[in-house]
Amino acid sequence: MCKSNFAAVALGAAAFFSSMALSADLQQTQTVRTSPEYLSLTDSFNSSSIHMELRDNYARGDFIILQFPGDGVVDTSSLPAQLFIESQKEYNLPTTNFVFNVGDDRDHPCHTAVAANPQYTHWHYESQTTYPYLTIDELCRGYISETEHFLRVWAAPDLLRAYKGLTLDNIGSGYLAAEDLTWVKFRITDFNGPSELTTVGAPIDFGAVSLHAAKLVALNASSYPVMTVSRTNYDGYPDVPGHVPDELDLHSADSATLVTLQPQWQMKVGTEVFDRTVAVQEPYRRLFVVGASDSDADTDSAAFQLQSAALDLAAVPQYVTYTLSGTERFSWLGLGAGELQPDDLSPHVALPSSSCVWLEVTADALQWRCNAQLADGSDLLASQLLSLRLNGELVVTHGDFTLTAVVGFGEEHTVDLDPLALGAWGLNGTAFTVAALPYAVQQVSAQSGVGVDQILYLTNRKVFAAGDEIPKVYIEVTDADGVRHELAEALVGDLRAPTGVTKLAGVVREALFAKGLLHTSQRIALTVVVAQEPDLLALHSAYTIGNDRNWMPNDSQRVGSP
Repeated sequence: MCKSNFAAVALGAAAFFSSMALSADLQQTQTVRTSPEYLSLTDSFNSSSIHMELRDNYARGDFIILQFPGDGVVDTSSLPAQLFIESQKEYNLPTTNFVFNVGDDRDHPCHTAVAANPQYTHWHYESQTTYPYLTIDELCRGYISETEHFLRVWAAPDLLRAYKGLTLDNIGSGYLAAEDLTWVKFRITDFNGPSELTTVGAPIDFGAVSLHAAKLVALNASSYPVMTVSRTNYDGYPDVPGHVPDELDLHSADSATLVTLQPQWQMKVGTEVFDRTVAVQEPYRRLFVVGASDSDADTDSAAFQLQSAALDLAAVPQYVTYTLSGTERFSWLGLGAGELQPDDLSPHVALPSSSCVWLEVTADALQWRCNAQLADGSDLLASQLLSLRLNGELVVTHGDFTLTAVVGFGEEHTVDLDPLALGAWGLNGTAFTVAALPYAVQQVSAQSGVGVDQILYLTNRKVFAAGDEIPKVYIEVTDADGVRHELAEALVGDLRAPTGVTKLAGVVREALFAKGLLHTSQRIALTVVVAQEPDLLALHSAYTIGNDRNWMPNDSQRVGSP
């Protein structure tokens, strides 16, 4: 027996019929779209129906094998024990109607119509008699004797579909470890219908299969297919090691996607993100620079949205916990000093929805939770806008904002979504940070011989013309306890950065003493902020203990952008 093509597999509610006389032509009409989140809530679920159209004339005893990746992902017992396909022979009989009267000559509509359509070979008169293969003369003459005649002409019938019926028995299943495949084998055991017909075009509906949810997820694949091979009645399957199937009977590995998996939820940036510039000038780092497109100096907003993939089987979200974070990004709220409490951040931070509640607020993060109000959780997918309004009293830091989200679903299930960059606040100046500069105890102002001396040189390469404003220098420190202190102008004076080198160490040390920060030896982080472009500035930092000089690294570069 020689078989050049075998079967086509298709998914969906109806079989697919192809006119291509090639090897198995696989078409997919439906795939079950789902997510790992949904599958974590169920033990099993059903695929859509598996449809196959035979592409060759099969013989009794031939095999059709379905293959599924993995071991135990598909419950093979969910496939039918036997399938019966009824033979079919369907014709299309197109008709054309004509009316003609007594006295019409040979050019009456009957002659004209039939002459223009010689493919018509049958005609049907009022007597309901069929006369095959009449000539035009015979067709139209001899019946023009009554007052009016009605003529229906039939075309030669077109054979639409014709195939032999068959019976398939499910004769077993197994697991092929070498290829990590589960197989189910069907044998053709009987035929029905006219003997002159073949099995080409015969549709087979295997129905849906049940899939094990956890095992499917464990495959860590974005899709799950069904594959098919066909074998002749003298060629076994699965193949034993070293066996080469009969090439005439080898069927190309056709497949159709049963299931696609993708993460159900993801965060998307909305129409705007945080995008303001903190002003170095007075009031020092308390407000934003007012640009051409900005209407105020104290407010910035960002929009975001939880989105769900289009799925056939989906989990229902019950709540979302959001965390907006950035190092010291929210220190301006002043929570450490007790000015505000997490449950009363208005008017500085407004929650996106009335269904949301604050969970935690720190200098580095705002965290809140939004609970679903609708049974399907669709209200959690609405676009959200978070606005931050500065208080104009405390220093604002610059840097990036990151939004993370945790979606809760099922009884106790959660999923962490990928972090979302939600913009940044820049700085219209330069900030240099010395991470940990050592200081010794100091008893009196300008005391010498304390054992540790600091070296701080700020270099400005800009050449100032007459009338140019010399940029101010602002100093902030963070003590060993992590408390931030601003060294106000009352402590450091009108500190400026003219062209050349400006010594800062003595001024800073005296300001620390005046502020009471040198009562104990400690390492202090130092931030130098200058209202100048970063490529014109450099900071040198070091310290000496006795005769030993130690270089202290600093970033000496722009750490934010306007």
